[in-house]
Amino acid sequence: MLTWLSSFSAWVWTDVSGVALVFAGVAGGYVTRRRKPLPEPNPDDLEPVRLERKRAVSRRKSWEDAWECMLILGLGVEIIALGHQISESAELKAPASEALKQAGKANERASSNELARVKLEAQIKDAENKTPGKMRVSTASASAVIHVETYFVRTNMGESPFTAVIRFSGTNTS
Repeated sequence: MLTWLSSFSAWVWTDVSGVALVFAGVAGGYVTRRRKPLPEPNPDDLEPVRLERKRAVSRRKSWEDAWECMLILGLGVEIIALGHQISESAELKAPASEALKQAGKANERASSNELARVKLEAQIKDAENKTPGKMRVSTASASAVIHVETYFVRTNMGESPFTAVIRFSGTNTS
């Protein structure tokens, strides 16, 4: 799990944090605006009650401003991260297109190999159809002539080389 998480670049994590800030800003603003409205001031209220209401309105306004700032900050972070992610994606596009070209060439080679295999199988099938089923080789014969020259055999002809001829012949039946 951790290797998967660490495979993301710092700019991806920056973008994720920007999205989190935007979400928190929107959600916080929504909750703040949907809270129970403050009661309208009554002219008969005493000064401490009116002051307390003023403080509550001020706090609510401060929270609304804080959520809006968080939203704006999150959008700014996302925009900054987007520029870097576009450049990273452009850098990755070149090797990916090269890999696609190589894969295409490999597919072409595999296709031509498959075609050659099919042709060879057809030739084998054709040869099998032309050869009678019970025909087989029953005998074979061979002969060989070996010439051996040597200077080490003395003949009554002097020091001239001597040539011997050996012949082998035979048949093999199985």
